[in-house]
Amino acid sequence: SDWSSDVCTDDGGMFSNGEPVGSNPIDESNNWIDDYSVVGGTLDYACVSGGYKNTANAEYASIGGGRVNRAQGLYAFVGGGYANKVFSNYGAIGGGFKNVVSGRFSSVLGGSRNTAKGRFSLAAGFAAIANQDYSAAFGFDPSKQCVTDDPNEVAFCCDIFTINGADVFDMSRRRLEVSESMQKSSDENAKVIDSLLAKAHEHEKQVADGDARLAKLHSVADRLLKIASAK
Repeated sequence: SDWSSDVCTDDGGMFSNGEPVGSNPIDESNNWIDDYSVVGGTLDYACVSGGYKNTANAEYASIGGGRVNRAQGLYAFVGGGYANKVFSNYGAIGGGFKNVVSGRFSSVLGGSRNTAKGRFSLAAGFAAIANQDYSAAFGFDPSKQCVTDDPNEVAFCCDIFTINGADVFDMSRRRLEVSESMQKSSDENAKVIDSLLAKAHEHEKQVADGDARLAKLHSVADRLLKIASAK
């Protein structure tokens, strides 16, 4: 990069302002090495590249920098940030504030107070909690946690979600409104039809009653004619 230089020398062969520069010019608050590790590893092959009070205490775990971060699983990684913790093997946190990975092969991309708990899970944003295996949570609503409750679930918690400029939630709301309107219209039509059927049934009953009365009148008339004929 600009205004930089690389120097290759043995330990003790380079000085800055009269002071020797060693191979590990890293804050001593970080955990130190064993065998093939670089500063920060408490087990073989672990590495902390910089920062303050970071701890990489599993084989092949690494921390790029930041403060009080912890990489506690095999091959775990924390890029930086503050108080991030990876407890599982192959877990990773890109950075951010107080994120946690406890599921194997899981990751938190960044943000604050996110948790990747399920295996192969993913979390990002704020207060996103991927509880289940093969799940992902993306929290973009500061008023609540964004939680996955089922395996193979992807949860987006936000007010507006756009694809090519179109608000997916708005389209869903409109479809729901149209569906509800159609359902309401259908219910109203059903009520009208039921009312018409009830009126038709009442009319049929009235017609049947009229036919019965007419038949009775015919019977009376026949008797009267017979009486008149007999005289």
